[in-house]
Amino acid sequence: MDINLKGTRTGIDVAVSLNEKLNIPFIYTSSLGDKTTIDLAKATNPSAYPVKPFKEEQLMVAIEIAISNFDKKINTKHQEGVAIYNDAIFVKDKHKIVKVFLTDIMYLKKCENYLDIYTAEERFTVRSTINGFIDSLGFNKLYRIHKSYAVNLDFVSGMTQNSIMLDQIEVPLSKSYALDLKSKLRIF
Repeated sequence: MDINLKGTRTGIDVAVSLNEKLNIPFIYTSSLGDKTTIDLAKATNPSAYPVKPFKEEQLMVAIEIAISNFDKKINTKHQEGVAIYNDAIFVKDKHKIVKVFLTDIMYLKKCENYLDIYTAEERFTVRSTINGFIDSLGFNKLYRIHKSYAVNLDFVSGMTQNSIMLDQIEVPLSKSYALDLKSKLRIF
């Protein structure tokens, strides 16, 4: 956020409101580097203050550090490369940070030390276990159905003895998880 905004409010005014109402991380980007401005900005506890002009990589590093620090602050169970905030996660995707709403997650697939997060349009990869990831989210719609899979129950469109359908996507269902799933879905 810039310090100089159009209108009567400054970025510092907005930051004060953010701190009071939302308590979320923010980064100032400004060409102002004088002591008075810096002191005013410091009072609002920004996550970073890159002075313009800056390179895109500098901004990306500042964003990544801000998300990581915020995630550590609000979560005792930290998942590498993921920041959890309310109803969404922020994941690193190549050279950007992407917001993924929990309700958009269709399913999870374990691949060695990594976890693939699938939405209808995209796949994101993070370093985590399925159980660790699900536990850290506190999102009760994600349900483990296999040693390597978990699904969002809102996307389940069908079920066979050994698979779950998520619209046109079929994922395996292991016998050890099937009974719990049927109970959860009240299918007997």
